[in-house]
Amino acid sequence: MKKILIINFFVFAIFNINFKSYASREKLIKEIIQDTTPKINSIFSMTDGNFSSFNQESTSLKEEKKMFTKSYKLIQYIDSSFKEGKEIIRIKIKHYCLRNSVLRISKEFNFADENKKDFITHEFVSKVVVIKNSDTIFNRVIKKNDFNNILEKKLKNYATLLAPNISKINNQNGEIILHYSISIPVTDLGDSFYFIIKRNGSYSVQKD
Repeated sequence: MKKILIINFFVFAIFNINFKSYASREKLIKEIIQDTTPKINSIFSMTDGNFSSFNQESTSLKEEKKMFTKSYKLIQYIDSSFKEGKEIIRIKIKHYCLRNSVLRISKEFNFADENKKDFITHEFVSKVVVIKNSDTIFNRVIKKNDFNNILEKKLKNYATLLAPNISKINNQNGEIILHYSISIPVTDLGDSFYFIIKRNGSYSVQKD
């Protein structure tokens, strides 16, 4: 239908002009073709009302979704040690997917799905162990729920715990600061947070 309308417009533009001569007519037709071709190509690049750039973005999100679902089977390990005076501190992190299907991401955030259905996915957690010399001072599974008091509603409802890393070792007070992204999968909606482990094994959380 779009092609018919464009062709009709093109024909109307040519044959409703008072040509002074055959030569001027040929020249004008060429000018009209040159002027309208980019516009026609631009319109033809639309599919069901969506521009091609949107389709490319949608394709990229689909690929990102595929990569994210593949990460369900992956386990990320971090094992790091540092010396604090006469003490040796070792930090072991195992980050993995629970594959529990408890995270239902509302279709309003499911940009990677053209059919706009809810996206059922899983929680990610981190098993963190901190050893001081031969004593274990921290041994806990860190979950998104540990941050609930400082999360906005949409992150509390739809986000999961991603991208763990050791952000900083504070030698002065013996704090170990872990950094996380708490984000809604396959979107750019999320924020950065710190999980702070203290010398006595207690912990606190804060927003970056």
